[in-house]
Amino acid sequence: GPDPADADADTDPLRREFEKAVAGVRQYVERSDHLDAVVEAEDTVTIETPAGDRYRGWSAELTLQNGESASRSLLFLFEKHGSFFKYRLTHRPAMRVRLDRRLDRFMALTLDRVTPKAAAGDPTAPAAFRHGGRADPVRGHTIRWTWTEGPVAGVTHEHVFGTDGTVTWRVLSGPQQGHSGREDDYAVYPVSDSVYAVSYLAASGYTLTVVLNFVTREMFGFASGADAWHPGHGTFDVVR
Repeated sequence: GPDPADADADTDPLRREFEKAVAGVRQYVERSDHLDAVVEAEDTVTIETPAGDRYRGWSAELTLQNGESASRSLLFLFEKHGSFFKYRLTHRPAMRVRLDRRLDRFMALTLDRVTPKAAAGDPTAPAAFRHGGRADPVRGHTIRWTWTEGPVAGVTHEHVFGTDGTVTWRVLSGPQQGHSGREDDYAVYPVSDSVYAVSYLAASGYTLTVVLNFVTREMFGFASGADAWHPGHGTFDVVR
């Protein structure tokens, strides 16, 4: 296919969505009274999945300044079957960030494994997630997920995604059982008719991003902080 670098935002939906994603970061920073951001580099990216499929995308390298503290981030946007996947990865301060093998494999597996049956027109997919007029299965709902892989395997978290944009979470099992908190903002991105990406920044400094498949009830995600990022996989249920 054509090189994304030659694409024009007026004619290429992927480039247009990428520019919207970068603009969203800028707007978030502009609304903050303590953050500054610099977009240092934009480039094209290609991910190849274990199945051999290749997906084109864009990446932006960002520096977020919070007082005397700085963190570096990579913002990725990929296209698959006409839907867009967005990821953001944060690294330790003053570290030059690049797409390494761990991130490459995690994103490739995610692109492969969250492909919903609904995307292929599966008649068994819930009607609410087919084509237009679908209901939002995240906002206003309580979702409980259990990690089966990753550093917190066996831990169950419950999230209440408020219609006011806030998210309240609590730990139901594991070493931190009973811990809870409330974050001021979260974002929901419809990837396809039955797959949604959810992300929020916790007060601890970690950003949690998960991709929820409402057909298979599988979830894939990672938590990233100033020093590391941790991929994981699990299952979930909508409690109410």
